[in-house]
Amino acid sequence: MMAVERLEQAEHRAWEDLYCACPAPMASALGITAERLEGALYLQARQIPATQFNRLCSLGMGPDTATIDRALRGFRDAGVAQAWFQVAPGAHRADTEAELDKAGLRLHERRWVKFWRPPEPAPQTASELEIVAVDRASAGRYAEAVLAGFGMPPVLKPWLEALPGRDGWRCFMALDGDDVVAGAAMHIADRIGWLGIGATRPEHRQRGAQSALLAARIAAGLALGVDGFTTETGRPLPGEPGPSFANIQRAGFQIAYDRPNWAL
Repeated sequence: MMAVERLEQAEHRAWEDLYCACPAPMASALGITAERLEGALYLQARQIPATQFNRLCSLGMGPDTATIDRALRGFRDAGVAQAWFQVAPGAHRADTEAELDKAGLRLHERRWVKFWRPPEPAPQTASELEIVAVDRASAGRYAEAVLAGFGMPPVLKPWLEALPGRDGWRCFMALDGDDVVAGAAMHIADRIGWLGIGATRPEHRQRGAQSALLAARIAAGLALGVDGFTTETGRPLPGEPGPSFANIQRAGFQIAYDRPNWAL
């Protein structure tokens, strides 16, 4: 397995650049902020009430008291009511969780699982959908499909449109004839492919789109000489189906570790 620090940094670089890609007027309106705090990454999107966009990542690998305090001030000053503080495996994990508990945060039942994958070909997938790379001309249709899949507002379309063709990013979409039914992205930095932003329109789910998009991104990363891949998703709670969790493992990813989420 790759070192924890390298897997965490791959996620940092992807999300940091994702926030940098947001068009300036939209970033200002949404209250977008990405900031390195020691070894952690502070992500804030004041007008997006979702913990994925408001979190402090990669605690636990160094003394975190000052970092936690700075992040708490940042979220509270911005009026962010829901945020997660994510703790990775590290020498300071127990101390960090004790500090989070002392600060009044609560351990959330949802844990995030970090996956990794060696640079090997993906298993073959069976899907009637056509997988194609996204370019500038098709970026709008890709963005619309991903936003619909996530149930996010169309007003965010210019943000996702900025990714295809951006340095370090490779985006793909699934076609049913001329209809774009799903999309996904990969960010490559330090020879690691981070896979994310994968979503399928609700009416086209269970057709193998995400498995095919995983395979396409893995093939593209191998062609570019990556050392491996990483991604993350929530661990399903008892009784939940967890399709993303299953798709990732079917694509040859292995669980590297769990990250507890401490909720503001």
